[in-house]
Amino acid sequence: MKKLLILLFFVLVFASNSNLSVVNPTWNIIDCVNNFELIKKREYGKYLNILKETDKAVSLKESYIDSKIYDTVFNGVCSEMIKKVQKIYQKEHNPILKKIIFYMKDIKKKAKKRVIAVA
Repeated sequence: MKKLLILLFFVLVFASNSNLSVVNPTWNIIDCVNNFELIKKREYGKYLNILKETDKAVSLKESYIDSKIYDTVFNGVCSEMIKKVQKIYQKEHNPILKKIIFYMKDIKKKAKKRVIAVA
């Protein structure tokens, strides 16, 4: 019983000291689209941080995006967002915008659609 309590104590200490969270790539994609206004407000650093988190979520082995969100975002919206950022980059030549474009293309490449078959 003492060993079990000690083990439980160490697990709780480890969990409280680490950054454990539930990652849902669908939520991250929605967050990216909804926060695209940050580009218009020229808050590039904040948007880059959102993209980095989304890239991490999409890169996980079993990360699948809900099919409705995937179809909506990656069949048009994503390409338009990339084009808008590229136009702004051509005018400003801001290196943060170049990173944003890289992450947007990387997310588009890595995103996987969740397909559910009802049998």
